[in-house]
Amino acid sequence: MADHQDENDEKVCDRCSDPIMTEPIVVSVASGPLHPNHSRIRLCSSCADSMSRWMLRKRRSHRGRERSGARRSGTSGSEKSSARGTGRERPTLSRTERERRKTMIRSLLFVVLASGTGLLVYALAQFLTSRGNPG
Repeated sequence: MADHQDENDEKVCDRCSDPIMTEPIVVSVASGPLHPNHSRIRLCSSCADSMSRWMLRKRRSHRGRERSGARRSGTSGSEKSSARGTGRERPTLSRTERERRKTMIRSLLFVVLASGTGLLVYALAQFLTSRGNPG
């Protein structure tokens, strides 16, 4: 449908149907279920930005799956760090990894607080019993 627009027609975004005031961003579609009818898609700048963010997110999640697969297969630490890149950026964690980390931190915090409270009660009991017995 986007291929059949004449240059005289008003340029409209194929995604949101808003009129395109500037030069449209044209995306060529190489394959897919709608390829025969939509081999080129005209996008406004906001839809093109949205698509770029979506593709970046997909690329990151794909890389995260590759990393977690490499960890499970027994890759050495130096190979992991070289595959991760040379920058000092933090590796992105998947949702399940973040939830697992949060649960572990909460459990650890609970154990520390419970142990601290137990020690405090024990110390207080020792103090009170030593004050009650003069001798």
